[in-house]
Amino acid sequence: IGIDAVMDSWRQIFAGYDKGDDKKAFMIRPSRVKVDICGRTAICTCVEETNGGRLEALNIYRREEGTWKMVNHMASPVMM
Repeated sequence: IGIDAVMDSWRQIFAGYDKGDDKKAFMIRPSRVKVDICGRTAICTCVEETNGGRLEALNIYRREEGTWKMVNHMASPVMM
């Protein structure tokens, strides 16, 4: 709960990133991307292909002062 906890979780996600070793690099490749825009809100659904598997994702953005800002991200493992 709170911005410090959220920022710390993102730091942990990207801590494994190593530019010198592609095997350690954390990557996300989107597929099956669909974006719907309604006014200042955009909803993006996709499958995120990661080093650890596939995630079904939902991202919500809000247009503020000329730029899109993510206000929500949710991802769950894809069941095979």
